Amino acid sequence: MEIEKNVALAPFTSFKVGGPAEQLVFAKDRSELREALRHAAKKHLPVTILSGGTNVLVADEGIPGLVIAMRMRGISRKGNVLDVLAGTSMGELVGHTIREGLGGLAWAGGLPGTVGGAVFGNAGTFGHDVAESITHVEVVHQKGGVEDMTNKACQFNYRTSAFKETMHDAAIVSATFALTPADPEQLKEEMLAAIRWRNEH
Repeated sequence: MEIEKNVALAPFTSFKVGGPAEQLVFAKDRSELREALRHAAKKHLPVTILSGGTNVLVADEGIPGLVIAMRMRGISRKGNVLDVLAGTSMGELVGHTIREGLGGLAWAGGLPGTVGGAVFGNAGTFGHDVAESITHVEVVHQKGGVEDMTNKACQFNYRTSAFKETMHDAAIVSATFALTPADPEQLKEEMLAAIRWRNEH
């Protein structure tokens, strides 16, 4: 694990503004994430998780403590279920479901950010949200413990979750999505319609 100090965060956000991270580490897998969290706990540093950097406005004075930039990406399939690492972009996930003929997320076409951010804020649009398809969320707590949380335990609500409201020591590692077989061409049309609407509005 390599820790960088006084790193400008503007390049890592969609707004491209803001000050530096006191300390910054890139977590590319579960072991690096756990190591980063243990480091923060040992040094008594506050932790900020930064994923895709959308819907994030960093203050000019920057962020104290340790910023963990999530770089864990990947999608695995078992039947109609996808396990998706938190750093995977929503665009990559939606595109994957289209190619695999799995329905349930085409409405999210054009949705910015990563899976971890989408879980954190229960991202949604067009009357849908990601909580509809999520069965479990894997998290790592700051003291190192791993927890596999059910949908109910995540306390999803409109644009929020337990991670946003109360579980401030938990870093989202992955989410499990239960989807349904569907025609790829129809899913593609639904996705493109969602993207067109977002572009027009």
